[in-house]
Amino acid sequence: MCDFCTWVNKIKAKVKTEQGAFDGLVIPPRKDPVIIVHGGAGRIPKKNRIAMLEDVKTAAIKAYTNLIRGSHVLDAVEEAICHMESQKYFNCAFGGSLDYTGDVVMDAGITDSGFQFGSVGAVRDIEHPISLARLVMHNTDHILLAEKGAQSFAVESRMSILSPGSLIPTPTPSPSLNWENEEEEEPQIDSTTNIEANLAGDKNPKYETLVLKRFPQCSPYYGQMIEEKCETQPNLVNIFEPTLLELQYSLFNKVGGVGAVAYDRKGRLAAGTSTAGNQGKLNGYMSPAATVPGCGIFADQTGCVSISGHDQTIYAYAPARMFIKRLNAGEIIDEALNMELDEFQDSMCQSNIGAIALNSDGKPAVSFRSQHFLWAYCELGWLYYGWEKNQVFSEKIEGLDRPLDCMCEGVI
Repeated sequence: MCDFCTWVNKIKAKVKTEQGAFDGLVIPPRKDPVIIVHGGAGRIPKKNRIAMLEDVKTAAIKAYTNLIRGSHVLDAVEEAICHMESQKYFNCAFGGSLDYTGDVVMDAGITDSGFQFGSVGAVRDIEHPISLARLVMHNTDHILLAEKGAQSFAVESRMSILSPGSLIPTPTPSPSLNWENEEEEEPQIDSTTNIEANLAGDKNPKYETLVLKRFPQCSPYYGQMIEEKCETQPNLVNIFEPTLLELQYSLFNKVGGVGAVAYDRKGRLAAGTSTAGNQGKLNGYMSPAATVPGCGIFADQTGCVSISGHDQTIYAYAPARMFIKRLNAGEIIDEALNMELDEFQDSMCQSNIGAIALNSDGKPAVSFRSQHFLWAYCELGWLYYGWEKNQVFSEKIEGLDRPLDCMCEGVI
């Protein structure tokens, strides 16, 4: 018997002794928490899938560990997304897609089953826009702050503002960057693989100071190229084709934003999304997947969902709200999510979409129509993950401290 139940038995026995009968003290029902994390819908070059998958898995396990200890569902969603916002592989904060001026401009939103919603749009130089979105939820009467208003709110909230360009990682040129014609191979999954050591082998010190910028085609500056810093290879700018230079800054921008959904010990639900939006977007553009309730994220008492994919069609169709409607009508979560994505694909003629969801009982669902969709979820001490259709891997999560997960019998 665990310490908690032993303590409860002692209290009950003492009350019975002192007062005779006892009917008052009841152990509150405790739920098994669940969290699902996704790294965005789209296409991922094979050389980066393992590293990206490890980050998605890490984000899920970190948040799940704290959920087991009793943390709030919003804390879990924020923590998982913050982890991915710090990695260069995802289309959110650090390493996110560039707008037409060559800057990372971000959107993020978070919501819970209590109908709270907070989001920020078109913010710059913020390390964790999902945290700023949560501050909008809790500390304002609004659901969206954008551009200068959001930047001012970040300063007033004492969030640190990064120096310009801090969210743009230095690219590493490689002769094998033309992955469009690469033969697809199945990566070997090994939970003991040292990802950092493997990636370190691709680095070439002579390119470390290279920072090249080429404006996207929609930019009025299209065709121009800027050599910001190239101390060791001054003529390198003439070596690569323009498509390869674009690839340096958009290698991971063939995917949508990241997201998470969670279910905590008290049965509360929450969802969140963070994204840098479309590559080459114009100044002032905001992604509806993160800023419009019902498009990319939504939550109520019946469930929660986070969706990634093609912005314009997500805005027009509002798949998050449509999915929650199906749950409200009593549909099973797996069937509801699959049917809604099928309807989305048929109605919008767009297959670039992926979604993660939980219902009011904490039952998880993952579905996507895009070529790749990195996902991972934790439940009952196990981690499940994948990135392609009909693919599920699993691992036992080691070293979990589960003080609230009591399965004791014989409690008075």
